[in-house]
Amino acid sequence: MLWFAGGSSRNEVPGQILVQFVTWGTLFFAVLLAPPPASDSKAVLWLLMAIALVPLVQLIPLPPAIWQALPGHAALSEAARVSGQAQPWRPIAVVPGATLNALFALATPAAVLLLVAGLKESSRGWLLGLIVALVTGAALVGLVQFSGNRFEQPLIGYRYDVSGIFGNRNHFALFLAIGCVAVFAWSLDKSRGIGWRGAVALGLPVLFVLTALASGSRAGTTATFAALILGPLTVRENIRGLLIGRPRWVVPTLIAASLLLAASAITLSFVSGRADSIDRAMGGQFAEDMRARGLPTILMMTRDHFPVGIGMGDFDPVFRRYEPFELLKPTYFNQAHNDVLAAVLEGGLPGLLVLLLALFWWLHASVVVWRSLREHDPAAGQIVRARFGSAVLALVFVASLVDYPARAPLMSATTALAAALLAWGWTTRRPSSLPQAERSI
Repeated sequence: MLWFAGGSSRNEVPGQILVQFVTWGTLFFAVLLAPPPASDSKAVLWLLMAIALVPLVQLIPLPPAIWQALPGHAALSEAARVSGQAQPWRPIAVVPGATLNALFALATPAAVLLLVAGLKESSRGWLLGLIVALVTGAALVGLVQFSGNRFEQPLIGYRYDVSGIFGNRNHFALFLAIGCVAVFAWSLDKSRGIGWRGAVALGLPVLFVLTALASGSRAGTTATFAALILGPLTVRENIRGLLIGRPRWVVPTLIAASLLLAASAITLSFVSGRADSIDRAMGGQFAEDMRARGLPTILMMTRDHFPVGIGMGDFDPVFRRYEPFELLKPTYFNQAHNDVLAAVLEGGLPGLLVLLLALFWWLHASVVVWRSLREHDPAAGQIVRARFGSAVLALVFVASLVDYPARAPLMSATTALAAALLAWGWTTRRPSSLPQAERSI
C-alpha cells in the first residue's frame, strides 16, 4: 500500500487518507497479534517515542498568561483581543491541527517497526530483497514517465517530471540511491549465497543511475553516485573474498570497466538530451533557488520562536506570516526544504535534543557495525544489513539538508526499516554489561 499511495508528503492528497487508514489498521493488529518486539529493536522504538513526545507536548493547552509569554506567540493573541473575546487556553503549536497530523504521521514508521521487530533472523534476511523489488518497480514507473507517458496517479497527484511513485523527484531519486546500496548488500551477501544475484548487481545500479539522471534531481543524482560507493563498501569483505586467488589484473580491470560503463551511460544520456539532472546542475540557477532565497526568513522564524518552536508540521501557515513580497509567486513554499533546520524551527529545543540524540546513536552504532565484521563470521548477513541501514540513514540525513524526504510515508517507512536493521546489527556487536562465560564476577 505504501508503494502505491505513500509517495507524497502533502496532507491533502487522497493517498494520505488511504495510507493513514491502512496504517492505523495495521498498527492495531500489530499490537494485538504480532510477536512482542525483540530486545534488539528497543533502541529504535525508544527513539521513535522520543520523537512522538515532541508534538505530543506541543498539543497540551496552556494558560493564557503562559502562552502569551512564549517566544513568537504574543502577536497571535491580538485576534482574541480585537474580537473582544477572553484569551483561551492554547497549545504551543501555532496550528494544532497540523501538529496533530504530524503526530499521526508517525504511525507509519511505528507500524513498520512493530511488524519487523518480531521477525526471526531467517525472515529478516528477506527484507533487503523486498527493498530491491520495491525500488526496481519504482524505477520502471519512472522509465514509463521518461518515455513520454505522463500518466496521472490520483493518489499522489499529477506530476510533469520523472518522479516515479513519488510526488517529488528528489524523493524519487533518493529512493533510487537507496536501491543502489540495497542491490549490493543483497546480491553479494555470502551468508545467503550469491549465485544469480551477482549478475543483478551489475545491471540494476546502471538502471537506477540512468533513471536518477532522467529525474532532473540534482541532489538525488548526487546521492545515487554516493550510493555506488557506499554499496560495495557494505560488502567489502565479501568482495575481497571473491577476489582471493584471482590474478592481480582482475581488480583494476573490474574498476576500470565499471567506471567506463558508468561514464558511457552518462555521456550517452547527456548527449541525447536525457540527463535532466546534469542540465539543471549546469544551468547555474542555484542562487535563484527558493531554498537559498527563503533561508533568511526561515532563520528569522527559528530565532523568534526558539526554544519552544512553532509546532511540528506548522511551517506553511507560519511562513505565510513572515513571507516577504520578493518571495511571493504563484506557487507556495510548503516546507523549509531543510528538515534538519525544520526540526529546530518546528520542534524548538526539544526537537534539537532529539535530533542530536538520534545522530549520536547513529554514529555510535555505525562505528560498531562498520568495524566489526570478521572472516567466517556467523552474523555476517546481519552486519551487512546493518551497514545498509547505516548507509541509508546517512543518505536520508544528507538529503534532508536540502529537502524533506522523510515526510513521505514510503520514505519514513524505509527510514524506520533502515534504523531497525542498524539496531539489530549494533545489538549483536555492542559490548555486553554481563561477564563472559570464561570470566568470574
